[in-house]
Amino acid sequence: MTDVLERFEEKLGESGEALEHQRQCYLDLRFLLDHLPEWRQKYPNRWVAVYRQRLVAVEETPEQLLRVIREHDIPVAEAILDFVTEEKVAYVLKLD
Repeated sequence: MTDVLERFEEKLGESGEALEHQRQCYLDLRFLLDHLPEWRQKYPNRWVAVYRQRLVAVEETPEQLLRVIREHDIPVAEAILDFVTEEKVAYVLKLD
């Protein structure tokens, strides 16, 4: 099976990198969602950053969060950033 995956990745080239990036984003988002109930209690109304299935920063403002992420040489485009509300919140977008 591994041989098949390796040949598949060889054929994909840069597309393979895009798929890996997408897979990593999915894993990080899953990590965030799995830990959200706990973080609502620990970090209410704070900004969090997840990278490579780890909580890498918790800050009060998005500006502070971005500063910390950059200080740790974490690619901002590859991190999942979210605002942790104290309670579950549902947003509805209305497009006219």
